[in-house]
Amino acid sequence: MHRRLRRADALLREAERALHDLPDHHCPTDLLMRIRLYNAAGTPAAQEPATMHESIIVHGPTGCGKTVNAVVLARHFGLSRILDDQDPAALPPGVATDTLILTSVDLRGRTELAGCRVMPYRDAAIEAGVFAPVCQCTGD
Repeated sequence: MHRRLRRADALLREAERALHDLPDHHCPTDLLMRIRLYNAAGTPAAQEPATMHESIIVHGPTGCGKTVNAVVLARHFGLSRILDDQDPAALPPGVATDTLILTSVDLRGRTELAGCRVMPYRDAAIEAGVFAPVCQCTGD
């Protein structure tokens, strides 16, 4: 049984690497995110006792890297849940704690919405140490 689980873990890590290497238009991003979340669950940081944090809404244009780097951002900010491609005007109840909310809705100039901290993807990526292409993340 343990051997099968170790093999499954190894296959999922290999699948993450293979999917990451695909061109963006061929990569099933929701499958990649699920695999990354599963792989991240086994890390020492994920094993620490969970503490509730304020949710964060990260906004940026489509294709800037929000989904690809969602797990890294969530881990950096200490958040355990990720909601991708959300409309900030129609957030589900209970997202004010412990959730990274990704949106392509332009929220420039906002610092708070529905009890959640708001920040542009570029700022979140820099804070988390993730590469953020300037031309896509600033809209310039």
